[in-house]
Amino acid sequence: ERPDLDWLEGTGIDISDGVLCDESLRVMTIDGTAVEGVVACGSVARWPNPRGNGTPAKCGQWIAAQEQGQGAARTLLAGGRPVPAVSILPRYWSHQLGLRIEVCGELDPKAEIDVQEMRPGKKDVAKAGVLATYVRDGHLIGAVAVNAPRMFTNLARTMRLDEPSVTVIPAVPAPVSPAVVPLERAPARLAIGAGPSSPAYGPG
Repeated sequence: ERPDLDWLEGTGIDISDGVLCDESLRVMTIDGTAVEGVVACGSVARWPNPRGNGTPAKCGQWIAAQEQGQGAARTLLAGGRPVPAVSILPRYWSHQLGLRIEVCGELDPKAEIDVQEMRPGKKDVAKAGVLATYVRDGHLIGAVAVNAPRMFTNLARTMRLDEPSVTVIPAVPAPVSPAVVPLERAPARLAIGAGPSSPAYGPG
């Protein structure tokens, strides 16, 4: 699904691929200026997740939308003070044909991938449990588990604790660009959000 952003046309906000945000989820204009008092979260928000490669991207899981909402609220409450960057570990799960499939982190095909069978020798390898881990530069960046919930939970917990420490220091407010048109009937502080983009996501 594509988020409905037609109502933001003509505001000067960068909606070229979702709503562009900075590391703290402050909404950005086309010319790179943060819009004061406006944040975005959910599958509509495109931001440079500190856990990623620095390129702004969207994250469509339910749990990510919830955690982004918490981060966006911190940004609003901080006003212009420095705040931690909103760091999200993407994760989701699904049940398919009797298999519990769980995913977290970044699944980089160029990373070092290790596949481990939970119960070697079993005829049905998937039902017996499989865990694949993704390592880059010595750091665990992602994991996929099939019928291995305990191992997955431990790995995901470890990855969440290994959170990048990044603080966002807001720039000195710049003059509002003439291209930025005030939003009609918008409150002083507007939170832009959208629901998940896939039905396969669960609480993780």
